[in-house]
Amino acid sequence: MKKFIIFVIKWSVLLLYLILILGFVKQKRLSVPLTKLNIEIHGKDKFIDTTDVKKMLTSYSICFDSIQLYSINFDELENLIERIETVEHAEVFGNDYGDLNIVINQRKPIMRVITPDGNGFYVDKNGEKMPLSDKYTAHVTVLNGFITDEFVNSLSKDTITNAMTYQDYDYTLHDVYEMIVYMQKHELWSAQIQQLFINETKDIEIVPVVGNHIIILGSVSNFEDKLWKLEALYDKGIGNVDWNAYKTINLKYSNQVICEKF
Repeated sequence: MKKFIIFVIKWSVLLLYLILILGFVKQKRLSVPLTKLNIEIHGKDKFIDTTDVKKMLTSYSICFDSIQLYSINFDELENLIERIETVEHAEVFGNDYGDLNIVINQRKPIMRVITPDGNGFYVDKNGEKMPLSDKYTAHVTVLNGFITDEFVNSLSKDTITNAMTYQDYDYTLHDVYEMIVYMQKHELWSAQIQQLFINETKDIEIVPVVGNHIIILGSVSNFEDKLWKLEALYDKGIGNVDWNAYKTINLKYSNQVICEKF
């Protein structure tokens, strides 16, 4: 019984000691002054910079002068930064040296949609709308032409919502997005295709980087096969044909490619 009492006393003293130590460490940590603000922005695009982030923090009355580092609510600060429409994710953390670190991942646009009124938006890698920027223009594939509000709204994958769009276009904006994703992973098409145009008959026309010709894709359906036919044509004819002599290359019909000269 005596041994048990001694055992309990020892562990109680140890537990109390640990509580006191942890409390002291926590108190010391809470008193660490903010000495440095580090902002790290990932992504090749330049939609935002460190100055933008600092201005945004100031606009929300967040002042980093003469404050304690751990008095800042890191979660709230992350949520605040992620309200910026070009930000995909933000991480905020500190260290015991007084550094406040803000790491930002920008959203990555893969397509720019230009609407008939001259405005438009980006579509990011996740297939979601992203606003244009006044300070930076991303070098991505451009889609323009006969684009209605209905077609713009067909970026979602909701087949019921997009039923009317399929009747008018035979494809949706989300279908175009998926085709762009495919093209960007392809060595030839990622370098060769810079613009898509929807003409009056709702056929998609491709404006290539090399050559004066226009590629008539038609609908997005079976686009992999259509592009494969075009790649085969490029490979077989590249040594014998002047592609600048052609006005159009039509891929919309199955089992054939129609080339029209100027």
